[in-house]
Amino acid sequence: MKSGIWYALLIACNLVLCGVLFYKNVQVSECVKQKLEFGDSIQSLNSENLRLLEHTSLSYAYGDFNRIDNIRLKNEKGKILSLSELVSSGYKLIVRFRRTHCLLCVKEFSELLNRHLQNAEQVVYVIDEEVRKNLDFYKTYLNLNGLICVTEKVDERIDNEGRPYVFRIGGDLSVDYLYFPMSGMSIVSNLYIEEVVKEI
Repeated sequence: MKSGIWYALLIACNLVLCGVLFYKNVQVSECVKQKLEFGDSIQSLNSENLRLLEHTSLSYAYGDFNRIDNIRLKNEKGKILSLSELVSSGYKLIVRFRRTHCLLCVKEFSELLNRHLQNAEQVVYVIDEEVRKNLDFYKTYLNLNGLICVTEKVDERIDNEGRPYVFRIGGDLSVDYLYFPMSGMSIVSNLYIEEVVKEI
């Protein structure tokens, strides 16, 4: 009889111990999961901080970009026009990208831009010949909504950075609001667009 009680007590203790171990294991798993989530969040924030730093450095490097040459452009119908003709009706937002640039950056930016635009003619996408060759694909994939013109260079120094860029241009070819769209920076891009759209 005593041995039966002893075995029952031993089994009960083992069950309690198993329950405690299971509970602790669940707690440890939850801690590991939270640690991984925090690690991902920290990595994401670090990546975002690096992109902001890169953007700030680029903006600082080209702080003197305040005027542009009267370059020649070709519209979708093949008509040649000068930049001054294009902006004769007022401010335009120029979005410059080439086939070798970050297309995801352009896609995110153009989708945000489309939400704010009242008139698609406020925006001019300035592309290179390589993009023009597959323009229908790029228009659909990048959600381009605006005038599209081809040229080999806009500003040689900035073109050599190998990344898309955006700026506002006035009728006198003065330039301001230089911006380098980067993927994953939609909050910053949105603030930029809200500010610039008021001015064009």
